[in-house]
Amino acid sequence: MAIADHGIVMMPTFILWQAIAKGELLPTLSDYTSLQLNAYVVYPQTRYLSQRTRVLIDFLVERFGEKPYGDQSLSKQL
Repeated sequence: MAIADHGIVMMPTFILWQAIAKGELLPTLSDYTSLQLNAYVVYPQTRYLSQRTRVLIDFLVERFGEKPYGDQSLSKQL
């Protein structure tokens, strides 16, 4: 609806970054910060973490870490 000029939306940039990059949406209220949402990886405590689990955790940290991929793409353009 926001892309169709029917209002504004407050959503994470990892969802909206492509629309912002294409110019379909414009960031507003950039000085306003909302509450931070966290995601956690929970796995059974074992002596050894499987390689598959380690690779998944590393991927998630890289993709959604301190600077999510959507923000990285936008900062290159702005």
